[in-house]
Amino acid sequence: MQPEKTILILIIAVALLVPAAAALDLRAETANQITVSPIPDGLVDLDEFKNAVRSVGGTIYPNELDTINKYIPSNVKTIEVYLDWSGHSGGPYSVRLNILLPGTNGQLGPYYDGVDGRSDEKITLSFSDSSGLPSGTWSFCVYGDDVPRDGIPYTLNAVYF
Repeated sequence: MQPEKTILILIIAVALLVPAAAALDLRAETANQITVSPIPDGLVDLDEFKNAVRSVGGTIYPNELDTINKYIPSNVKTIEVYLDWSGHSGGPYSVRLNILLPGTNGQLGPYYDGVDGRSDEKITLSFSDSSGLPSGTWSFCVYGDDVPRDGIPYTLNAVYF
């Protein structure tokens, strides 16, 4: 086989495997037994929950990091997160979400658009642990990977129960 064909076949094989591996990682991702899964309908119903971060955000600029801190009490088993940077002209743009767990419990992410199965400039994920999530201050870190120089608005909503 010619070297060019061999390289092309390897590139195609890697391209086909990377998205499949990423999808498998999401379904199986755990950090300290935390299970991460997409929210099926892509919506977090904030009206039902008093324990919510509602529409925190602003404008994210290129290579900027915004951090939203939220104290999570003990005995919380699930946190649902909804990050939205849609509703603008132009794009699509790329925003990244990392979540820092309290103390030295580690990090979840990074997460990008499409991690929840939809490419819609939103990230909607559920984080759960049947024995309880780590209590303390969780940091939701929003990073402007590929956004316009003038920035784009975003909102972050999170509920716990």
